[in-house]
Amino acid sequence: MFRIYGGMKYYKVRHAILCKRCNDTIESKGEHDFKTCSCGSVSIDDGRVIGTCFEDRSVFCAFVAGKRIWLPPRP
Repeated sequence: MFRIYGGMKYYKVRHAILCKRCNDTIESKGEHDFKTCSCGSVSIDDGRVIGTCFEDRSVFCAFVAGKRIWLPPRP
């Protein structure tokens, strides 16, 4: 998955969400790595999210001329 920002293509390097009910941050490290928060209200599996009460904590990165450029967090 990628996102266009400032004309550059950024790739998702961390698939994570924060549950707003129990304040757990859960991260899926790859395909078929299904994780659920401790209260059971949200789940994540390689970027696919199940549930509605969450905040996206994913991290995006681009590689330009051998350097890593990180996408600033969403407001």
